[in-house]
Amino acid sequence: MKDKTKERLIEELKILLESEETYRMIFESANDGIIIHDTEGNIFEVNQTMYNRLGYSKQEIMKSSLKGLVAPEYAVKIQERMSLLKKDGVAIFESADRRKEGTVMSVEVSARYINYKGQKLILSLVRDINERKIAEDLIMSTYRENETLIDEIKRQARFYHDVFSRILEFLHKNPERETIKTNIEDAQNRIKAIDFIKKRLYRSPSLLRIDISGPIEKLVSYSFSLYRVGLKNIQVKREIHDARLDLKKAISCALIINELLSNSLKHAFPDDRKGEIVINLRKAPCGGHILRFHDNGTGFPDKIDFRKTSTLGMQLVMDLVDQLDGEIELQRNQGTEFIVQF
Repeated sequence: MKDKTKERLIEELKILLESEETYRMIFESANDGIIIHDTEGNIFEVNQTMYNRLGYSKQEIMKSSLKGLVAPEYAVKIQERMSLLKKDGVAIFESADRRKEGTVMSVEVSARYINYKGQKLILSLVRDINERKIAEDLIMSTYRENETLIDEIKRQARFYHDVFSRILEFLHKNPERETIKTNIEDAQNRIKAIDFIKKRLYRSPSLLRIDISGPIEKLVSYSFSLYRVGLKNIQVKREIHDARLDLKKAISCALIINELLSNSLKHAFPDDRKGEIVINLRKAPCGGHILRFHDNGTGFPDKIDFRKTSTLGMQLVMDLVDQLDGEIELQRNQGTEFIVQF
């Protein structure tokens, strides 16, 4: 009888050991991270996938706590999720774990209560969703950019309609034979410049954060060729610092620069006079951006109020500043300087 009891105990022990071995094999070879912990965040067990993925040794993980492994913005939610787990018996949520070297990994956690070595603990299955989150962010970014592009195309269509209407109205009010050719050439150049700016900006990798330095540089070269002005007599300094704008602001800003630049090239340096133009665009200390456009030419006439001038160019500048919800001022100091804050 004793032999049979002994044999039965040995058989049960063998089954238990095999079961434990099977459990350990599954536990360690799982593709997802597995961590067993209590409601206070104390860690009782962790599998190889989990600590290898985060760059720790098993001993380092075991000495840590749940709060120490989770990114700060998610660590504050641990107790809230413990309450949810206690209420529903299971909890599935997104979180982020901190790797040993400091980077953050997006994860999806599926947590439930288990009986582990006689204790009621929590088993959390931790799935790496970093690539999925990157893909989701890319999709959302593309969606936002498409919306931005569609909205901007609609807005620009209205703007171009207004510009072309004003051009025709301006030509109609100035029918003199000696100026009609010049006015038509100016209108053609303005339309060409608008098209040039639009094409360059629409090609930007991101329509939400356009680096405007490259397009402005190309715009300057284009304007010089358009107005047949050589770089020999007029030097242009471009001081563009950290100027990343969304599509709407980039187009309005570029069009303002185009109008001020064309005005300088046509009027500020008569009789092949030598001079300098400075285009400075940078972030403002209190937020937003500041555009400074300065030339050391003949200067803006004292008797003319630039806000109420009859010239089409300055009217468009004022409209564009309004589109930026900005402010503009003129300083007559060693030439002409327009300052636009937006």
